[in-house]
Amino acid sequence: MKSSNKKISELIHDESFIRWLRGMSPADETEYWNQWAKESLDRREMILKAHKLLNLPFYESDDSDLNEQLHALHQRIESEENRKIGSRNADFSDNSRLSTGYGKWAVAAAVLVVTFLGYFIFQNNLKRAQVSEYETASTNFGELDSLSFSDGTVIVLNSNSKIKYDKASFSGKRVDVWFQGEAYFSVKHNPGGREREFVVHTHEGIIKDLGTRFDIKSRKKETRVVLEEGAVEISAKDTLDDANPNYQMKPGELATISAATDSIQIKNVNTDLYTAWIKKRIHLDNTPVRQLVENIEETYGVNIKVNDDKLLSRKISGTIGNPDLKTLLKGLQVTLDIEIYKKGSTLIFVNR
Repeated sequence: MKSSNKKISELIHDESFIRWLRGMSPADETEYWNQWAKESLDRREMILKAHKLLNLPFYESDDSDLNEQLHALHQRIESEENRKIGSRNADFSDNSRLSTGYGKWAVAAAVLVVTFLGYFIFQNNLKRAQVSEYETASTNFGELDSLSFSDGTVIVLNSNSKIKYDKASFSGKRVDVWFQGEAYFSVKHNPGGREREFVVHTHEGIIKDLGTRFDIKSRKKETRVVLEEGAVEISAKDTLDDANPNYQMKPGELATISAATDSIQIKNVNTDLYTAWIKKRIHLDNTPVRQLVENIEETYGVNIKVNDDKLLSRKISGTIGNPDLKTLLKGLQVTLDIEIYKKGSTLIFVNR
């Protein structure tokens, strides 16, 4: 819970902070974060920004009432968040006299934060907010799912993935979806001749679609975007002090955003390598076995052990159909000339 100098990108991954923000922290954590929040206006501002970032579906409680209340609260505080008058570094512990104008703002900010904190303590007593209804779709290991929308947009979910969206927004001026896992997006650009924004949110960044086909993979604190057609603009999540790095991608490019850095890494790739899963295939092009093993573990939720570093370093090319794990493993035994056996919950690859 040592968070006095953390950036927002670090704070929103602090489990203790998230529990407190949800009103689910034990007494000692509650006391710690309440005191932490009181110490400076800077921290109050950080809490408001963190709330905005954490108001995503994969940080939420399963309680649908809480989801709606969070959304309503975000709308109320959004305008206050942008009204920054005077020094951001002022502290309530400072005994010096405040000017009349700044003092009023400080009192207003204090009331806002107290209200914000009180919300989480007394959330069950709030009335149900009238906000948009969100829908969630998810896939288990080894499953695919396709979602079609009224504007012609199609989203295909790969295994072990989750997405949240407001279905009605697809006929509006802005669509926001929150995503975790891997998915292929085929998005209609300005449907019906009207301009609209289509924004995909992940833990690491934001992807703004400009009418295109692209693949997003968001796992292990990293978001990877592969652009097949059209254009997308991507930006890394901001911190309290830094502006968002952003980049407009070109077809055939792969962009990587990591939670560990604020930069965006770009390289040219063969997009077929990253979209073959839509047709239940694995397309390999001089691909190391190590990368293939990671792909199988993510797709099917299995543990694989390979003790031979030479085997992990081997590179293979070709297309493997993978309708199910059993068939895929049989194909790998032949292709790699290896034995695969199961020990407990682990699959072990060994050379013949």
